[in-house]
Amino acid sequence: GGLCDGWRREQGGASRVEMARTDLKRVLLDSDPVDLGASGFVGVAWRQWCFFCEGVAFSLYEPGTIMMVVLSCVATMCCAKGILNLEWDASMSIVAIGSIFPLVFSIQASYASREVAVRSIGGIKANIFTIFSTFQSWCDLNDMSSDEIEEDLTRLMGDILIYLRARVPGAATENSVPEKAHPVYDSWRRIFAHIEKFKVAAKPPSPPEISTMYNFVRFALVDFEDARRVADYRTPRGLRLFCYVVIHVSPIFLAPYFNRYCAQQNDSSATSHIYGCRSGYFMAILFVLINSTLLKVQQQLENPFDGDGDDDIKWGIWTDQLSQMSKYGANGPELRGDTVEGAGGGAGPTE
Repeated sequence: GGLCDGWRREQGGASRVEMARTDLKRVLLDSDPVDLGASGFVGVAWRQWCFFCEGVAFSLYEPGTIMMVVLSCVATMCCAKGILNLEWDASMSIVAIGSIFPLVFSIQASYASREVAVRSIGGIKANIFTIFSTFQSWCDLNDMSSDEIEEDLTRLMGDILIYLRARVPGAATENSVPEKAHPVYDSWRRIFAHIEKFKVAAKPPSPPEISTMYNFVRFALVDFEDARRVADYRTPRGLRLFCYVVIHVSPIFLAPYFNRYCAQQNDSSATSHIYGCRSGYFMAILFVLINSTLLKVQQQLENPFDGDGDDDIKWGIWTDQLSQMSKYGANGPELRGDTVEGAGGGAGPTE
C-alpha cells in the first residue's frame, strides 16, 4: 500500500509538472492562436503586407534618401551617350569594401552598445526595486514610514532618466551633458545616508544585511556607469564621417558604371539609350536605397536613450513599476486599483 501510495504521489507530481510545462508552452506559443481557415490566411497575409509597406516607408521616407536618388539619376543621365558619353567598367567589390563594410561594422558596434544599454537599464531597475524592498522590510521592523526613501529613489530614477536623455543642442559630439550627472550622485549619497540611519535604529539590520545592501547599491552604480559609457561614447566619429561621405558621394562617381548596363539590355543599339536606360537607373536607385537604409539603421541604433526610434529603450515600461514601488505585494492589485482579471492572483490563462 505504501509503495502504491508513493507511486501515485510520484505520478501525480510528474503530472503536475507536465501540466505546468504544457501550460507554459501554450502561453508562449499559442496565446494568440491563428485560424488556419480562409479568414486566418487573409489576416496573416494582410499583416505581412503591412509589415512590407512599413519596411518600404522606412527606406524611402527620408529627405536625404530621396535627394540622393534624384542626384544619382541625374548623374547617370549626364553620363549617358547623348550628353557626356561616359562609361566604364569597375569592380563592385572595391565599392562594397569601401562603403558597405565600414557601414556594417558601424551597425554592429551600435547594436552592441544598444545591448549594453538595455542590459544596464534593466540592472538599474532591478537593483533599485531590490533596494526599496529591503528598506521597506527594515522600516516595517522598526515601525517607520518608507515614504521618504521611496521619494529619494524616485528622484534618483528621474535624475538618471534626465541625464541619459539629455543632449547638448547642436553639438557635433552628441554626448550627454556632464553637469546633469551631479544630481544623480547626490541622489546616490542620499541612499547611503539612509543606510547609515538604520545602523543606529532601534532594531538595526545585521552586519551581513548592511553589507548586502551596500552591494546592491554598488551593483546599481556599476550598471549606471555602463549606461553612461554608452551615452558618453559613441561609434568613432571618424568612421561615421567616412561612411556618411562615401555613401553620399559614391552614387555620383559610379554614374558611368551604371550606364554600362545599357549595353547589356536586349534593346541596345548604336542609337538607343541616348539619355540612359532602365537598367542603369534601376541599379543607381538600388545602390542608393541599400546604402541609405543601412545608414539610417546605424543612426537609429546610435543613441538608444533618446526614444526617437522603434528600437530605442521604452522609458514608459522602465518607469512603470519604479513609479509605484510601494504598491506591490500580497495586496498589490488593491493598492494599484487593478481591474484586469487575474492581475496578481496567479490564475493562469483559460482556454
